[in-house]
Formats: sequence, structure tokens, C-alpha cells
Amino acid sequence: MYYISLLLALSLYGWAVYKLLSIAFKWFKFKTSGIRTPKSKTTFKRVGGAIGLGTAIIILRVVLYPVPTPDPAASAPVIATLDMPSPSQPTASAFVNTQAILVREQEAYRMIDEDTSIKPADKPLFKLAASRALHDEPKCQSVFTAGNSSDRPGYFVHCTSQNEPGFNIYFTKAEIEQGQSITAAQSYPKEQAITACQDALKERASHKSTFKPSWFPPNVEAKPDGVTSVVMDFAIKNSYGLELSMYGYCLVQPDGSVTVESLKER
Repeated sequence: MYYISLLLALSLYGWAVYKLLSIAFKWFKFKTSGIRTPKSKTTFKRVGGAIGLGTAIIILRVVLYPVPTPDPAASAPVIATLDMPSPSQPTASAFVNTQAILVREQEAYRMIDEDTSIKPADKPLFKLAASRALHDEPKCQSVFTAGNSSDRPGYFVHCTSQNEPGFNIYFTKAEIEQGQSITAAQSYPKEQAITACQDALKERASHKSTFKPSWFPPNVEAKPDGVTSVVMDFAIKNSYGLELSMYGYCLVQPDGSVTVESLKER
């Protein structure tokens, strides 16, 4: 309705302007050529009526149907709020999780106490390490045993998990005494582990320049304790120039050191 009334008023104004220009043209023609044109009082009346009617339409439109002004409060974005629990009040899931860890701790303490291979003087250290592992490492769901590490400096606790094989978490006495978090070591990057295994296998070969990896991709598996196993096929020539199909199996430690576990001919 607003646009219809506005269009009607503009049409009346346009018609009035047209008539006024027509009268002005006739007056100019009379002044320049001396040709008198009949004056029409009716035309002026119509022009005045059109202007008055258009003005009346606009005034009535504004008075009767004012343009609504937007409400800032209504147009403001609505921000959804959630009732979050107070930080001082633990959620039910957190309480259940804490209770589960406490049960696992007691089970780990019992197994450490019953393990005759652990010296009595070392058992408090292993109990504290088991507690840290259960709290700090999400994959450690229970501690099966603990002991002195033979392949790394320090000690270890052996964790088990429902969906993954058991793995060791290594630590030192200083880390436990200083309250540091102990978690499973991060695996060596996959591509670098493959390269490290290839280099180790080459070192075992008599003719290193003839080493040729298979076009089959190696089988690489990162274990939970950070050790990466690499199994690959390759070809190499012997002293008689005959090409042999070989099989190699490496274990790559988190620090990049490699142990060749198996090397044999296919």
C-alpha cells in the first residue's frame, strides 16, 4: 500500500510538471515569435489540483500508516546460553572416571606387591609411577607389571588396553620425584622410519650399491609404546651377480635408533 500511494503521488507530480513546462514553452514561443497562444485558466487549475492531490496523498499516508521503525532489541542476535556446571562441582562422568582410576590403582598396587621380581625398596617408586601412568596416559587402562628397563635407561610400567596390545611406559626416578607426567613415547615419523630401516638393511649387505627396494610399499606399524615396526621386501645382488629377493624386519625406536630383527632370503 505504501508503494502504491507513493507511485500515485509521483504520477500526479509528473503530470503537473509536464503541464507547467508546456505553458512555459508557449510563453517562450510568444516572446520570441510574437505568436499569441490562448491562455488556459483550466490548465493552471488542473496543475494546482494535481499538486494538491499528490501532497494530500502523501500526508494521509504518513499520518494514517506511519513507517515502522525497527526495534534494536528485536533485531539484536539471540545468543544461546547453556547451563554449565560450576568448576567446583565435578560432573557425574568425571566422578565415575576418577572412581575407575582409583580401582585400577588399587589393582596395580596389589600386583606390584605380589611381584617377587621387584625389590621391596623399589615398590613405592613403581606404585607412584603406576598411578601417574593411569592418570596421564589415556591408553593405559591397567598396569600389569613394572621393572627395570633393559633397553632404555631407567624403569618401566607395562600397561594394557582393551583395543590395543600391551605397551611399556618408560621413566626415570628423577621424573617421578620431580612430579613430571609420564606417557607413552611418540613414534618416529613413518617416512623417516622406512628410510632408517632401509639404511640399516643396506649396512648388512655386502654389495650396498645393488640394494633395490621392492615396489610393494613396506608394512609400517606404530606401536603404543612408541616403537615402530617396519617390514619390507627388497632385492640385492650377491658376489656372483645374482639378484636375490630378501625380507627385512626392523624395529625403530622413538629416538630413531634401529634394530634389525630379521634379515633373510625369500
